[in-house]
Amino acid sequence: MEVKSPIKGRVKKLETLNDGVFSKKIMGDGVTINPSENTIYAPINGKLVTVFPTGHAYGIQAKDGTNILIHIGIDTVNLNGEGFEILVKQGKKIKQGKPIAKVNFDLIKNKVPSIEVIVIVTTDSKTSITSKNEDFDATTNDIIFTTKK
Repeated sequence: MEVKSPIKGRVKKLETLNDGVFSKKIMGDGVTINPSENTIYAPINGKLVTVFPTGHAYGIQAKDGTNILIHIGIDTVNLNGEGFEILVKQGKKIKQGKPIAKVNFDLIKNKVPSIEVIVIVTTDSKTSITSKNEDFDATTNDIIFTTKK
């Protein structure tokens, strides 16, 4: 399955993130993106199974059972939703490329350690990443990694 970038920005290795949980791949493997716009788009077709009330994280399940987590920034949960606008409801089917959230990165960038957008295949999906595209400037049409069951 192809996973596209949920936001325009610089795609980097997950290990470059200054965070112990994500950079050590405890929750799963993937990439991090330094955003250059404010809209988050669905990286795959699937069902929005998790929407955190604070708007900082979204879990999407593909038809094949693969679980993708989009986590916006580090320690952004502590903002209690400030700077986040949720555009879709939990439980809804979503199409790749459709907006799911807006983030005011200018507002939050000085309040959190990082505004990077983390995209991972969670460890509970029994799915592995077969290839990653890292260290490039992506648009939402670009594949950031592919997965295999």
